[in-house]
Amino acid sequence: MSLLSFHLLHYQHAQRSNICDYSSPCQHPEIKPMQPKDLQRLVTTQMPFGKYQGRLIADLPGQYLNWFAREGFPKSDLGRLLELMHEIDHNGLSELLTPLRNSR
Repeated sequence: MSLLSFHLLHYQHAQRSNICDYSSPCQHPEIKPMQPKDLQRLVTTQMPFGKYQGRLIADLPGQYLNWFAREGFPKSDLGRLLELMHEIDHNGLSELLTPLRNSR
């Protein structure tokens, strides 16, 4: 799947989530729009708590991300990253992060 396809999927998801579509003004000012640097942060930010503390967000297992999707993502910057990773994982787009991992 191309990066354009990813952005289209993200746009559709943004319509119903707490990640705003970054190509148009957000209708929820308390929610920060996704930024391209967020993708880089997925491969550099460690989970700060819980069973997977210390593991990179990009390396969290799908079932853990699914749990957050069911129970609710934290209302924080970390929650936005977890939700973004869930969307990437759920749509089978984890390979998009490979070039970012290699650039570290």
